[in-house]
Amino acid sequence: MDFSRWHSRRSAVPRLDRLAEKTNVNELNATQSRLLALLAIALFGYIVVYEFPSPREVDDGAERLVVPGLNPATVSRVEYASTNKLLAAELREQRWQLVKPVPYTANETVINSLLAVCAKLRTDQTIPADDARRLSDFGLDPPRGILKLFQGQEAFELRVGAISPLNDKLYLQSAGEESVMVVDAGLMEQLPTRPDGWRRPYLMDLKNLSYDQVEIRNSRMTIRLAKATNAWQIVQPPPPKRGDTSGINQLLESWQQWPVFSFVSDDPGIALEQFGLDKPQFRLAFAQGTNEVFSIQFGGSPSNMPHTVFARLSGSSNIVLAASQHAQHLNEHYWYFCDPSLIKRYPDSAFDRIEVKGPEDFTLVRQTNGIWRAEDEFETRMDPQLMEHFVNQLTSLEAVELAREVVTDHAEFGLDKPLHSYRIFKSGTNLNGGATNQLVAGIDFGKSEVDRTFARRHDENAVYVVERGALLGLPQSLFQIQSVIVWNFTTNEVQSVGIANAKTNQLMIRKEGGRWFKRISEKEDEEFPKLETHAIEEGVNRLGLLQAIRWVGRGNARFNAYGINQSSDRITVYLQLPGAEKPVGRTIIFGRKPKGRGPYATFYDPKFKDWIVFEFPAGLYKEYIVPHFILKSE
Repeated sequence: MDFSRWHSRRSAVPRLDRLAEKTNVNELNATQSRLLALLAIALFGYIVVYEFPSPREVDDGAERLVVPGLNPATVSRVEYASTNKLLAAELREQRWQLVKPVPYTANETVINSLLAVCAKLRTDQTIPADDARRLSDFGLDPPRGILKLFQGQEAFELRVGAISPLNDKLYLQSAGEESVMVVDAGLMEQLPTRPDGWRRPYLMDLKNLSYDQVEIRNSRMTIRLAKATNAWQIVQPPPPKRGDTSGINQLLESWQQWPVFSFVSDDPGIALEQFGLDKPQFRLAFAQGTNEVFSIQFGGSPSNMPHTVFARLSGSSNIVLAASQHAQHLNEHYWYFCDPSLIKRYPDSAFDRIEVKGPEDFTLVRQTNGIWRAEDEFETRMDPQLMEHFVNQLTSLEAVELAREVVTDHAEFGLDKPLHSYRIFKSGTNLNGGATNQLVAGIDFGKSEVDRTFARRHDENAVYVVERGALLGLPQSLFQIQSVIVWNFTTNEVQSVGIANAKTNQLMIRKEGGRWFKRISEKEDEEFPKLETHAIEEGVNRLGLLQAIRWVGRGNARFNAYGINQSSDRITVYLQLPGAEKPVGRTIIFGRKPKGRGPYATFYDPKFKDWIVFEFPAGLYKEYIVPHFILKSE
């Protein structure tokens, strides 16, 4: 047998099979390619037909508007129905109110934006009725939603269909029309996707609520605020107290933006225990006169969201989950809402006289040029900056605590005979033409306890607590606010300057032409070198214009505290004043120098007939006094 031929025949079979398989694969690939090509042509045709307008399908002018004649300003009702839910809002008293699914304040921004978009909405393409017989192809059978806009006697209805394949167009159909419009898909961003989509996402809308009273209930007390003539009062608990009008208004303004994170339930019969609302922690109510117009109850917080709190709104029985940060104000003591100011900030025109009584009594009067002067024999002029600081401190005094509201004996607080009193007046004339001073405001200070002092307004019985530092910041002596000018003379009035310390002294004589000499003996003077003469002359000139950096104290009782003693350096300037028979001496004594500041110094003030301690200018002391007017220790 010829096995080679048999083997060749057997080997030929597989080769034929492989050839058949290759042929089948090629035919399959060709079929798939033709199918894909047909699909691409079909998609291109779809896009050409439905995504791009043809000349016969596009109209010009107003007819291209989807809702011609729509005026957002005259729309009175908006409805949107989709998948077993209906949202409806009505315009009531110029504001939008949600009426379905439950009564609630509507989100006006969202609704007005929807109306604005609808009024300007234009169709890019209109698909004729013949080409739109199968509405399901456009998501319109049934529609995903129906939008109704009510304007006067008209009602516009838009049926919302599917998004186009490129996700940039939306199919719409007007009620009564068989054609389909193609519009910008951005309209979908204006339509609600949740039942609470049109609700205002805040707890309350106080700007559109008429009220003149606010009531807060917490576990400790009931607080009632009442507003009259643009000012708030705390009327409960009695007696009535001044309210912090500015602070209360700011608080109400913040409540306007009290955020709601979720709308939990609209079921009025839901069990309240799960929300901690069966026994609310707080209750906040608003009333107009005796009629309550709105209230909120606050319960507990979810264990996984401690920054939130459940709240139940009156009227609609809505339960919402709101931010808890604002609720902390509802647990405050009534003092939190009181006006802490003891003398309010008055304009300059409201007063022109200040009387101070205490260890030193003095009266200040503002002149027509705005300068304050004391009513004393010298008509002492006040420093403008120190006086401004004094007035600001006085008219910004605030209590930190209410010690007692009704006081029968002020002696307990040292206020029967106040230690310090401040009164501000407005000068005028009476019916007879005589001068009179009308009391504007006043405050008395009693005894102090550690870091606090008791105080009382002139027009109230209550006793307040102020920080002791606030009292110490007010001037209690006239010198503390007088003009900071220490000396005022010219070099031509200077005859000589004496400098001394505990061990030695020296006299410097000024002669014609501003030449300076050192006194050696009664008959001999030695002229200073030219450069030193110029320095001494400039130093004396600056002493003649000397101003205190700040007033520190009065009297010599605490000289040691300032380093002023018998061994201190001192300068005496002898002036030849007009009409004086002999030179008049003016002396400054220097004390210790605090780090980073000028040295303490003192001079005798004839107005007060006492020594006044002040801070000497550091620059003048370093540049001129130390090199030329301080005797060196031997």
